[in-house]
Amino acid sequence: MANTTSGTTTFDKTFAIDEIIEESYERIGIQGVSGNQLRTARRSLNIMFQEWGNRGLHYWEVANNSITLVDGQAEYTMFRSTGDGTSSATAVYGVDDILEAVYRNASSVDTSLTKIDRSTYQGLANKGSEGTPSQYFVQRFIDKVTITLYLTPGSSQAGNFVNFYYVKRIQDVGNYTNATDVPYRFVPCMASGLAYYLSQKFKPQLTQQMKLLYEDELQRALQEDGSSSSSYITPKLIIQMSNFARGKYAQFISDRSGMAFPYKEMVTEWNGAKVHISEYEPKQPQPKPVEQILKVYNKLDLQEQNYLQQIFYLLILLQQKMLEVELEVYIVFLIPIVEYKSETM
Repeated sequence: MANTTSGTTTFDKTFAIDEIIEESYERIGIQGVSGNQLRTARRSLNIMFQEWGNRGLHYWEVANNSITLVDGQAEYTMFRSTGDGTSSATAVYGVDDILEAVYRNASSVDTSLTKIDRSTYQGLANKGSEGTPSQYFVQRFIDKVTITLYLTPGSSQAGNFVNFYYVKRIQDVGNYTNATDVPYRFVPCMASGLAYYLSQKFKPQLTQQMKLLYEDELQRALQEDGSSSSSYITPKLIIQMSNFARGKYAQFISDRSGMAFPYKEMVTEWNGAKVHISEYEPKQPQPKPVEQILKVYNKLDLQEQNYLQQIFYLLILLQQKMLEVELEVYIVFLIPIVEYKSETM
């Protein structure tokens, strides 16, 4: 007998705000919430949705629309809401950013537009020049987003369109009976995230634990978000010039001077550098502090050696008090003292 299932996939559609709040409170050990606890949780959920705007692109909020071009008008505006103003694009509100845009003529033929930054736009000599737009500049304000075209559409471009993809802001929570503007993949991290926010207010001892769970689930949701595309692997061809630099006319660039010399006259130094024979420098002997101090010590008489031992014991004591300093540093410091003592005694 086949398993009996619900046959539905709409849990996220009926997962109301009050149930999300209840779930999040239960995760930090609080039950039976009401009044101010509900209000503060709804406020935290709204704040978390705002913070998600800093977490990269949310593909479920990507949409497409068009702006009808007006003769002599370069700047077009999309407002946060109808209370802030009337958007240039039909029924487009709550825009967070413009992702990409094309110029579309009357024959529905698209020409790509290049997105430029403020400095590049500011450097354009004649911003009022009219013609077919080729670039656009986006400004993001508190209550609106503007797109400025260059060149400015003229009479020949009026009535044509700029078609663009944009990312919307996540909708506010609203009433407790509402569902959220979040796809089902983000429901687990939404509940974990709200539990993390609430723990900061009611259970600080659980905050770190809730944060780890929240970040883990959010990362998995962000990785799964979006749509996959075909991948192409192109081999990288690496040509080693040394295989071709073996003839009698071959040249090699010195690692020291940067000059070209006959390849056969190049030698390798102790540090691996390839240099011309005229630039070659042998490795200099490196002084060893311990051997140097013993060499000086053996030249001293008994009284001088006793004096040296007293100084050495003093340095050992200092090294115990200052553990971050290596002992050999004191030995290097001791060498000139011994040499001076051997000269004066």
